[in-house]
Amino acid sequence: MRELNTQQKTIILEEVKRNIQQGNTINPYKISTDTYFKCMELNDHETFYQNVENYLEELKNYNLEELIQGKYYIDTKN
Repeated sequence: MRELNTQQKTIILEEVKRNIQQGNTINPYKISTDTYFKCMELNDHETFYQNVENYLEELKNYNLEELIQGKYYIDTKN
């Protein structure tokens, strides 16, 4: 399975951070359809949806305050 690239992860992370800052504490990891499509345009392959869901699950392992304060960094080795 291919993983999301750095640009895709950045788009998703920014939306999660916006959700948190706007007070969406029930599910800040729910992203818009527009975000899915933006990421899909960058890399369309059949496992895209699963990759996005896996990345959102990865983000859930981080403290919400750390996400907002920028203490989470995207792995740029890919």
